[in-house]
Amino acid sequence: MVTDLHLNAKSCHLRVVNSRSGLYLSDARCTPGAFDPAVTQKNIGTTICRSGYTTKVRPSSYVMAKFKTASLSQYGLKANRAIEYDHLVSLELGGANSVSNLWVEPNRAGAPQPTTRRTPWRTPFTGLSAPTG
Repeated sequence: MVTDLHLNAKSCHLRVVNSRSGLYLSDARCTPGAFDPAVTQKNIGTTICRSGYTTKVRPSSYVMAKFKTASLSQYGLKANRAIEYDHLVSLELGGANSVSNLWVEPNRAGAPQPTTRRTPWRTPFTGLSAPTG
């Protein structure tokens, strides 16, 4: 995990898309998103397009728990089952394991993520949205 931002408690605010449906966005100042610089257009065949890639780069739950606690404080939230610690730019798309790319996301009272959020990895194979570098 990379600590690329240092944020104070309650300095971040969720952006409400639809509170009735439980849809929120991260605070763009606190969670702007970040790509892993190790993933490039030249090496996507051996990184994000390789089966098992995210398993290899995902931090342990112990490490994630420490960062999640800090994020909860920054967003002024308390831990509960309806909040997950999520990558803004998914690992499948070359997202980084960094403070600037992780946020505490209310997910509609613990509902699973939509299938479309779990399978966006197809896009980089077409060369349309893979990171450059």
